[in-house]
Amino acid sequence: HRAKNSNHLIIVNTDLSKKLTYCILFLNKVDMICIKIKNIIVRNQIFNAIVISTAIVPL
Repeated sequence: HRAKNSNHLIIVNTDLSKKLTYCILFLNKVDMICIKIKNIIVRNQIFNAIVISTAIVPL
């Protein structure tokens, strides 16, 4: 298990105006260990987040 304060690099697949948009988000202090697919809420919008890498990245 990684430290809970590790930052998780995830890529978010969103469908805006029927156009596929990719957004890279840096989440701090979020434990997503062993979670491949997770729904997260950003600015009152639900995104389907797929974890592609976990690393300690300074914000």
